[in-house]
Amino acid sequence: MGKAYQERLGRMSGLSLQTIRPWARPVYWMFGIVIDERVGKTATEVSDHLKSRGVMTRPFFRGMHEQPALRRTGLFEDDRHPVAERLAQQGLYLPSGPTLTPRQLEQVCDAVASALG
Repeated sequence: MGKAYQERLGRMSGLSLQTIRPWARPVYWMFGIVIDERVGKTATEVSDHLKSRGVMTRPFFRGMHEQPALRRTGLFEDDRHPVAERLAQQGLYLPSGPTLTPRQLEQVCDAVASALG
């Protein structure tokens, strides 16, 4: 599943995929994409478009400094972590798992292409 997403989505402009290095193997328990800000859409907007086409997604995790439970304790007061904030704003997880069929994967990729314009 991960390799198929890499092959299909890796050719699309307007998004970034997980970086693969020769000294490490990726684990695709979740497959994340990051929407380029130049596309002019947030991950939420892309997710809404995908949902309208029957594709469910999940947002990236927020950074610890933005977790409500930790903020209530006074931790991370006035902290800024721009990279984590950008990823939370622009990242989302696509459907994955052992039951995802090649046809479903193609539908997901087609919906992503449509969302990016």
